[in-house]
Amino acid sequence: MNTRTMVVIAAAVAVAACAGITSAPRDVSVGQSVELSIGETANVTPGSVRVQLTGINDSRCPSDVVCVQAGDAMIILALSGAGADRVDTLSLVKPPKSVNYGGYRFEALDVQPYPKSSGQQPSKTLVLKVNGPQ
Repeated sequence: MNTRTMVVIAAAVAVAACAGITSAPRDVSVGQSVELSIGETANVTPGSVRVQLTGINDSRCPSDVVCVQAGDAMIILALSGAGADRVDTLSLVKPPKSVNYGGYRFEALDVQPYPKSSGQQPSKTLVLKVNGPQ
């Protein structure tokens, strides 16, 4: 794991812990997508696998700016319920765009809203697809 990934993970965990966001987990079935805000959890049904969005680092080029590089969005997921709990980092542009855990494949489809250069940036939401069993 490179230093950038470790810093992103540490920052996301700290932000999620400080935010104190708690909400009831929602259910998502295989083949469906779910939208998660930071701190939210989804239960994969049927089964006991849980996925929590712990952070998003969105460095994509703002929609109202011309950039030399497109950028990317790094997504940090906490996975549990299928043996050893773990934290994984996904990306929208560069691999890995998905992760396998507990017989399921979790794929990052989108991070919304798309960044803008000015104004207050609203909270980010991940669109995550659950495939499986793998």
